[in-house]
Amino acid sequence: MTSQSETIFMTIRPSLKAIGYALFGTIFFGAFVYLMLPPSKWKVADGTDHTTGMVIMWVLLGIFVFFSTACFVLLLSIKTIILTDKNLIIKRPLLLFKLTIPLSNIKNIEDEEFKINSSNGWRTFNVFSGDQIIIELKNGKKKKLNSFEMSDYYLLTKNLNKHLRSNNKLKFVDNENLLTNKLEGYGWLVFIILLTLGLIYAIIREGL
Repeated sequence: MTSQSETIFMTIRPSLKAIGYALFGTIFFGAFVYLMLPPSKWKVADGTDHTTGMVIMWVLLGIFVFFSTACFVLLLSIKTIILTDKNLIIKRPLLLFKLTIPLSNIKNIEDEEFKINSSNGWRTFNVFSGDQIIIELKNGKKKKLNSFEMSDYYLLTKNLNKHLRSNNKLKFVDNENLLTNKLEGYGWLVFIILLTLGLIYAIIREGL
């Protein structure tokens, strides 16, 4: 119970995929930043213009800092979703953030495909393929929730749609694809973890 008149239907925890990608992404790119610092140890290959070489090194460092920071922000933004008989509550525990959306304030829900792709030259690798819902509020604002960041996304959307139909007499499309992509994305996560552990081992070995 969240209050004397509000009942919790379900609590959706962040998925291990989202936590894993954010955590090991932060460590992986952060390790490259560590290897490149300080700039005073940079050496430009013979025959290469010194200014050009230093610009390239700074650009590379900036890229690694950017991706490490982006992964860390993603980690801080991990969500916990609570569905009650009156509200949809979105929490970001690490940021001490809480957003309460009254179910009566939801105007419409749309379901669409959600993908995370990685490109390498002319090839595109599918890292994750799932779904997301777009929650449109009566004030025109929209909130997005996807199956990558939530452990029981399909269970949440099914119960949310069911509850909204019964209370507001509105028609929403049920996503009956329950847990079909439960293992989607874990292969790439394992690959990233192994790369990260190998990189950390190399750093530790070099420091011994």
